[in-house]
Amino acid sequence: MRFKTKILVIEQDEETGKRLEYWDKFEFDPTKYISHLEHEHGSVLYLSGAQHPFVIQFSFDELSNQLDFLNTFEFINLN
Repeated sequence: MRFKTKILVIEQDEETGKRLEYWDKFEFDPTKYISHLEHEHGSVLYLSGAQHPFVIQFSFDELSNQLDFLNTFEFINLN
């Protein structure tokens, strides 16, 4: 199972020098989850093997609920 959300991408435009911010599609394997923190745009997500944290569109509560669902007996029995 993979979680699908959006990731906040921040880039510098080489031609104009302006800072660009936009949301791009992102999915991740919840078995790589380490932790998450609240952020003004969603959540900061820490994944094992990643070089840095990510800002994702899931709110803190939405991500917590998704992770809780994975740890229920009903879901574990389906696998």
